[in-house]
Amino acid sequence: MNKNPEEKLKTINPIQFYINRYNIPKNDMTDYSEANRFHMVIVSFLVALFGTINLIAYLIINYKDLKKASFYISYYSFLAIISILSLVAGLFLKKIKNQKSNLLKNIPVYIMYYAMILLAIYYRSYNYLHTFNAFIIFITICSLALCFFYVDPILFLIGQLLGLAFLSKNFIKFYGLSAFGNVILISIILFCLCLYKRKIEKKHFDLLKNQKSSLKAITFGNFTLFYKDQLIKFSRSKSTELLAYLIYKNGSSANTKELISVLWGDHADSSKYGSSFRNLVVDIKRTLTDLGIQQFFIYEYNSFRINTNVIQCDYYDFLEGDKKAISSYAGEFMNQYSWAEDVSAFLDLKISNG
Repeated sequence: MNKNPEEKLKTINPIQFYINRYNIPKNDMTDYSEANRFHMVIVSFLVALFGTINLIAYLIINYKDLKKASFYISYYSFLAIISILSLVAGLFLKKIKNQKSNLLKNIPVYIMYYAMILLAIYYRSYNYLHTFNAFIIFITICSLALCFFYVDPILFLIGQLLGLAFLSKNFIKFYGLSAFGNVILISIILFCLCLYKRKIEKKHFDLLKNQKSSLKAITFGNFTLFYKDQLIKFSRSKSTELLAYLIYKNGSSANTKELISVLWGDHADSSKYGSSFRNLVVDIKRTLTDLGIQQFFIYEYNSFRINTNVIQCDYYDFLEGDKKAISSYAGEFMNQYSWAEDVSAFLDLKISNG
């Protein structure tokens, strides 16, 4: 018997609805978390630079009467300290790769987000002019978080509520209740944008999960890469070797110098082979794009890696203890590449140690 609309409405679980529509499992967000870490490093550096320059300027201008500028000195000091700590954390977390790495890489993002909202509003909303500045900073921080980071809607909302709580008293005092109502309206619009952005991200993530069922790397024996059961062929032979090495790196990044050394020898000159290397990158990107493969080969400034979440690989299955992958290993790993010989020895040792 079909339920009427009212009965259906009663059976809806809001929490389950949110999970189905917006939640992305933390273990599946490796690429998003790494992107957050990378962007956090850039943002933290810029904010640290901004805070430090302003701090030095106020110290120089008011060196005869530091008490006069104590408000601004303390404000920019806290701003510089928080951003420098986030920068250090972001750089340190680059090399961490374990089950908790996704969570750890996002912690500096939310600490910076909450700290900047509270710091800016607390220090800016003590008089008429600074209260308006606090509102501008609050909206700007929320907007920048949506533009540059993959943010969880619930954690984004918590930051908004903290900001509104700190902003409410003085904003109502100087501008009136109706004006503060507009602040709330803008905050609701930003939260809706966050939900929409998250929905798009989840849809994109689901597409990548479907892609994983079609993209496959065989590393035991000779290295081969398949998409939809068809061998992927590149215009340049070393394009395949470049991807093979990044697959061996298991999601860790490698810079240009390291990759040139792997492809052309330990003493290869980066200036000599730089152009050839860039041609390989173009070849890989063009080939993958033509096949419709997304978010697999990740290129950021002087940093290359592959997204392990969108590919099947016998080597990864072996490392996770998959019995089928272990039984399929016959002592050979990417035979055509000399740099892979040490990996075979490592896998042999892993089997012998049980």
